Amino acid sequence: RFSTLGRTRVFAPPRGPTTPFMLPAFLLSLASGEGGGNTHYFAPGNNHHDQVLLRFNASTLDAVQAVAGFEDAVPLFDYWTSPSLGSPFDVRVLASSVSEIRARLASHFVSVEVVVPDIQTLVDNEAAGRSSSRSNRWLPGEYHSTDQINTYFRDTAVPNYTHIASTFSIGTSTEGRDLQVVRITGGPKNTTCSYTPAPACKPSYNGKPAIWFQSTIHAREWLTGASAEVMVDKILKDYATDASIRQMVDSLDLYFLIIANPDGYEYSRETDRWWRKTRSPNAGSSCVGTDPNRNWAHRAWGGVPGSSTNPCSDVYHGSRAGSEPEVERIQQFVTQFGTEADGSSHFKLFIDYHTYSQMWLYPWGYLYSAAPHDDEHDALSAAAVAAIRGVHGKQYTYGPAASTIYVTTGDSTDWAYDPIEARPPTPDWAYIKHAYTIEGRDTGGYGFVAPASEIVPASEEIFAGLRAALRFAVPTNLPPSSPSPPTSPPAPPAPPPSPPPPVGAGSTCAAATSFGDAATESNSFSVVVPIAVGVSSPSYNPSQCVNTQFTGQDPVYWLKLEDVRPGVALELTACGFDTDLSIFRGSCDSLEQVACDGDSLDDEGSCSVSYGSLIDTVLPEAGVQYYIVLGGFNGDTGTATLTGTYAASSSPSPPPSPSPSPSPGPGPSPPPGEPLPICNGCNFAAGEYWNGVTCGTLEELLPPRICTACDYPTEVWNGQACVLLSDYVSPPASAGQADSL
Repeated sequence: RFSTLGRTRVFAPPRGPTTPFMLPAFLLSLASGEGGGNTHYFAPGNNHHDQVLLRFNASTLDAVQAVAGFEDAVPLFDYWTSPSLGSPFDVRVLASSVSEIRARLASHFVSVEVVVPDIQTLVDNEAAGRSSSRSNRWLPGEYHSTDQINTYFRDTAVPNYTHIASTFSIGTSTEGRDLQVVRITGGPKNTTCSYTPAPACKPSYNGKPAIWFQSTIHAREWLTGASAEVMVDKILKDYATDASIRQMVDSLDLYFLIIANPDGYEYSRETDRWWRKTRSPNAGSSCVGTDPNRNWAHRAWGGVPGSSTNPCSDVYHGSRAGSEPEVERIQQFVTQFGTEADGSSHFKLFIDYHTYSQMWLYPWGYLYSAAPHDDEHDALSAAAVAAIRGVHGKQYTYGPAASTIYVTTGDSTDWAYDPIEARPPTPDWAYIKHAYTIEGRDTGGYGFVAPASEIVPASEEIFAGLRAALRFAVPTNLPPSSPSPPTSPPAPPAPPPSPPPPVGAGSTCAAATSFGDAATESNSFSVVVPIAVGVSSPSYNPSQCVNTQFTGQDPVYWLKLEDVRPGVALELTACGFDTDLSIFRGSCDSLEQVACDGDSLDDEGSCSVSYGSLIDTVLPEAGVQYYIVLGGFNGDTGTATLTGTYAASSSPSPPPSPSPSPSPGPGPSPPPGEPLPICNGCNFAAGEYWNGVTCGTLEELLPPRICTACDYPTEVWNGQACVLLSDYVSPPASAGQADSL
């Protein structure tokens, strides 16, 4: 299977009910860290000028094995990303080893690139945004110590928002640091929950779906904790002014553990920047620490490959499942919080936030076979990465963890989905059905050492992904669906495609060909569009619309809409190859982009090939020339069928008054003039769409299934039932309208 969003294909090996597809044992051992490499060369004075980051790309298994041979041959060989066949992977080495590595690999099919010639430059850039451990201040966009983070939320932030927030400790780490949780909910709270000395901590269940979010479980992944604290701070500060955040907080019970591995994190800050594990001693070994993300009490704990039996390895799984106090306390808290009638958790979403690689991963990590809820996991992940891409254009891949990166055993999301403590009563049962690992920024430019300038953008992306995930994982926050009887005759079928336009037509804005007449009440039409090399691209503003990637080199075709009436709903579908689709308005010398799409349609939807495009929007102005631009992504060419449909015109006159005849669904439509409470708090009738962060006029890549209440955009929710958009059109939503999760 391929995950299609973000245009990065993630291949999942063949799945079977019992026997997973297996990579060669040595490659799995490398990927899971069984070899471990020489990862803890200690830099004198903690200076890293003598170190570089190499990127390997091995085209054969022999080449991967040849690279692995350096683990015992050079003083430092630290995998930053897992070794793989056919995909780049990063390794930190001494600069003095580069010539030897290149010479020994010259006879193998492997490329070696120095991507960071001086690791210390990354460390220096990061240090510029590091808050002093001796300072009590807290500023967003800085790297803070565990104590600074805990103190800020406990003593400064939360006391200002006691009506929605509290802090408590679920226990302490090996070295005695608090595992402090920030709880945010609009309902009843328990502000006295603590481990004193160590009873089970169980805040009162307030009847709302609970969400668990943890970060910095791997010590060197500083960006996760820093961006998570900015996100939590934003939720608190914007609750009073942002209706969508208020709706989220009032509907849910949110728990954030910002620093899940405080001992390792502080050791990384003060002693060894590349430290990953906890700081617990290991009996019989001088090596310290356990990988906390191989220590969870899942049935596959201790499996090799997938973890290591070597206490010196960065993926050592520990002496027993849950041996690490940090892991044990989280497991206790989550499992003792309470369950539904079927034995599943009150927690409906579990997220473990890591860096780096830009991935959204789901179970299984230990097995290539599909998890029982694989389709739901895939759909939620697609929505989440689309929302992330809509913020700053970052491309995330998604898929099952084992087949997307490598096999892991005893990891957090496999445990949350299927913990030992709660055995499944049925084959399709899950403890927390929606459990995900996020691998955040970036893809190797900074690695683990992101400058402070990355903190706020990363926070914005992860918040957008979290909110998109909530709309899938917590369907109870959407209004119930009610079928609507048809109240208007079906639209006429689309006519057969027209012949291809003559050569030269559509090659520029000035040569745009006509695409239908928008003056009619209802119109469907289709045109065959040849996309060839050599035609000119439109002006393209990525800050306006991030879902298409037209450049000056990409082939496009221009069409124009004639006699557009105000408020006409337009749906465009482009199939045939990897298309990009955009709508502009204005004159050819002064164009404004108003809608776009890249990959909303795939080979399971309306197109016969992957990466088809869909725009569903409202054309708000009369007397303005609109242009449609159909392009081929990254130079892709072919013949595309572009189909357009105009819905019934919605004039600016007031909506009709309710008639005495029975209204569709169980309840009447709202009175004229009231805002239409529809999906995500955005007014689709006024051309608004949810872009992952707020209501906007740009169509994002959110599939219709996110808005499960009604058949958008044909139907809308009137507060009690689904009604046809053509029967009821509302004025724009009021500023105070809440986001419906």
